[in-house]
Amino acid sequence: MRVSVLGTGDMTKIPRFTGMKKEELMKLVEGLGRMIARKGHELVIIPDRGIPTEVVKVYRKYGGVKVYGVVPVKDKRYG
Repeated sequence: MRVSVLGTGDMTKIPRFTGMKKEELMKLVEGLGRMIARKGHELVIIPDRGIPTEVVKVYRKYGGVKVYGVVPVKDKRYG
C-alpha cells in the first residue's frame, strides 16, 4: 500500500497555532513514520521540508524502503 503524508512545511506553525508542544508533535511524527515502515507500506510525499520530510527520516530509520517524491512539473527546486 502507498501512504501519502501531507503537512505544513513550517513546523513552527503547529505549536504556535494549536498549542501543541514541539515534543508532542515530534512524538506524533515518530509514531507515524514508525507505523508506516513497520507495516511495510510505501511512502509518498511532496519533498520540501517540515512534516513530510520529518516523517521520511523516521520511516527510513525504522526500515522503510520506498519513498516517492511527487514534484510539480514546473518546480524550480526539485524538477
